[in-house]
Amino acid sequence: MAWIFKAEQFFDYYDTTDEDNLTIAAIHMKQDVVPWFQMIQRTNPFMSWNALTRALEIEFGPSPFDYSQAALFKLQQKGSISEYYLQFMSLANRSGSLPQEALLNCFISGLHTELQRDVIAQSPPSLLRAVAFAKFYEDKYTTTT
Repeated sequence: MAWIFKAEQFFDYYDTTDEDNLTIAAIHMKQDVVPWFQMIQRTNPFMSWNALTRALEIEFGPSPFDYSQAALFKLQQKGSISEYYLQFMSLANRSGSLPQEALLNCFISGLHTELQRDVIAQSPPSLLRAVAFAKFYEDKYTTTT
């Protein structure tokens, strides 16, 4: 999914044609995607970028039975804030469009208890602000004397 996102950003920036999108994408494929793409191109070639992205999502994307929103709501910080935030954003991106307030509350609720209290005390207006506060306060609990 991240690869498709990056490719689309590239295509938008350079205003490439749909036909060029397929060629450029093929050049940048790696690992298991290459033999899969070769076989499909021989039997039933992709006619558009949309067709390719749909097929990539079905073949290599998360399972349709993977309920990312539930995993997001259950996510708990186990390591550093940076690690937690990376997991959080990965699940949030796959969870559809949740309201910003819901994302903020979800992020805070998954923090370690002591960090939760400190972040809540600051009343962060946004998720980015909550992450910044959490990173700031993280040092308070991880610094050894």
